[in-house]
Amino acid sequence: MRYLWPVLIVLFVLFSIDFATQNPEVVVVKYSLDWLNYGIRSERPLFVTLYLTLALGILFSVLYFLVYHTKLLAQMRKLRGEIKKLQKQLEEEKEKNKIPEPGSTSLTASDTPSLPETSDPTPGLIDQREKDEFESTDKKI
Repeated sequence: MRYLWPVLIVLFVLFSIDFATQNPEVVVVKYSLDWLNYGIRSERPLFVTLYLTLALGILFSVLYFLVYHTKLLAQMRKLRGEIKKLQKQLEEEKEKNKIPEPGSTSLTASDTPSLPETSDPTPGLIDQREKDEFESTDKKI
């Protein structure tokens, strides 16, 4: 890619020289605005007219790009300011609510909910009678 642009420029220059030597005819370019009483008449070789048109097209494209790029930079600056403002608000909310950082898994005894007191010495285990009743209703279905 580094060598592509210089090669293309050299090819363009060679093509331009060849085009200029093959088209030395004089071309008359006229433009007039009658209501302003203004007119232009130019007699130039064909290649000068074409290259002038090409150069003006490139110039207008670059100017449009600069205006558009400036608008995008202004919008980007505005959005970066908004991001900083929102990050500051997030930090304030974290401080206010004391949200733990992701990755910290340490819990204290006050953070864990307590289980309700039951008379069953093994909470959460199904009694054998309940298990038998469950299996018998399952077989009936």
